[in-house]
Amino acid sequence: EVVDISEEPEAVVYHSIEEFYGIDGVTVTFMGYELKDMYPDQGGEEMFFAMNASEGCKLVVMHFDVTNVSGQDKALDMLSLNTKFKISFNGESPRYALTTMLTNDLASYNGSIAAGAKEELVLIAELQEDKAQSIQTISLIMRNAADEATLPLN
Repeated sequence: EVVDISEEPEAVVYHSIEEFYGIDGVTVTFMGYELKDMYPDQGGEEMFFAMNASEGCKLVVMHFDVTNVSGQDKALDMLSLNTKFKISFNGESPRYALTTMLTNDLASYNGSIAAGAKEELVLIAELQEDKAQSIQTISLIMRNAADEATLPLN
């Protein structure tokens, strides 16, 4: 007797951002997060764009190291990959990462990473201050035109 198992497609589990988006030659590592009222901190010469948390909220700035492991310079254009990121804190309904004009925004980064070098990129979300102080888990929901996947960050 033939059993038809084609009805239930196996949910694909992605273990990394680079795997989901099909980016070769780099690794993306979650390095942790910090709570801020403003990002980036004032004081830099090149302050074109800064974000301020809304009243009663904190910016949750999630840091990612993107390392070029390919052995040659690597152009990385996240915007052209149609990356969409949502973040779920403590299992609550996900919220979109804030759209920024930061040159180090993971969702819109476009640049070249030298062989063996790394770029420190960020995703930023806003969260009510009391919830921000009690973050236990962070999950990243990755979307592109065809698919969606959830990646636990911590």
